[in-house]
Amino acid sequence: MAKIEILRSGGVKYKFLLKSRNGMKLLIGEPQESLAECELAINQVKELAKDDANFTDHRTGENEPYFTIGNGHTIATSRIYASHRNLRDSLKPIRKNLADAKIIYPVESLFQD
Repeated sequence: MAKIEILRSGGVKYKFLLKSRNGMKLLIGEPQESLAECELAINQVKELAKDDANFTDHRTGENEPYFTIGNGHTIATSRIYASHRNLRDSLKPIRKNLADAKIIYPVESLFQD
């Protein structure tokens, strides 16, 4: 089963990481101020991922393709792909992983927020 890990960024902010069943890192969320905001971002990405219009293609300085998901601002960024075709072929599995993923909370979050 895919999983969404909620991580602490610098001990202050929260971000999420979508991993496939085999542990491949697929998406990372933008840092959020609170656990509740991070959970909201996860739900937004799950909803936005249903529509191709919410995916924006980009290239690194080395011309490697990746994408972002958002609705006017970036909520999550993909890993870097070997080709644009690989990026496009990944969208359906990413949607499935998002829909099926179990959310894993950081242990310290049980005592904060």
